[in-house]
Amino acid sequence: MNSTGMEIMSPFLMSMTGTLRYVCPNNGELGSMGPKHLSEALTNYDHLHELHIRLNSIGDFGMGHISNILDNVRIDSLHLKWNGIADISIERLVAARNAAHLRELYLENNPIERNHGFDAIASFLSREDSELRVLRIGVKYPGHLWILLQSLQHNTKMEMLGLSGLNLDGLIDYNCINFMQNLVCNRSSFASLCQSNHLLRIRCSND
Repeated sequence: MNSTGMEIMSPFLMSMTGTLRYVCPNNGELGSMGPKHLSEALTNYDHLHELHIRLNSIGDFGMGHISNILDNVRIDSLHLKWNGIADISIERLVAARNAAHLRELYLENNPIERNHGFDAIASFLSREDSELRVLRIGVKYPGHLWILLQSLQHNTKMEMLGLSGLNLDGLIDYNCINFMQNLVCNRSSFASLCQSNHLLRIRCSND
């Protein structure tokens, strides 16, 4: 679905307020303007189970409208893979009014490559009110992995951290490797770090 299609669909989405739970314009051509029409269509919604915007090249401008949606709508699962969104969008996303209600957040294959983007995510993971259980994100540099892992030390809610684009053979930071091994392989060490008995799963892939 492209931007024009979303504009045409907006009245229908508005009419479904209170009953629609899943919105999935995946693999389309929403571009930067499609999210604007989607935001207008969801104005009167208060809750969505899932919002899938994968592979739509919405960019940072379009992501601003997705963050506006999150200001007004509680979303359980937000899929944003392959959208050309960068660090500035992440800062806006995690600052949205209802960001803490997110339970799943998928950010793989986006150009989130600077410290302030990962710092924003780390701060979000450290929030006591965050309900996030699953995070998938691309990580290229050991320093960014370290930022994420440090933020999980006292997080007792996260269940899965998915890391894509990470070449473990290229990691030269011993602290990163050792910390991740403790989280994944050593239940007592993990319990000590997170003050919890649950085991966080960390999955790595190269895609």
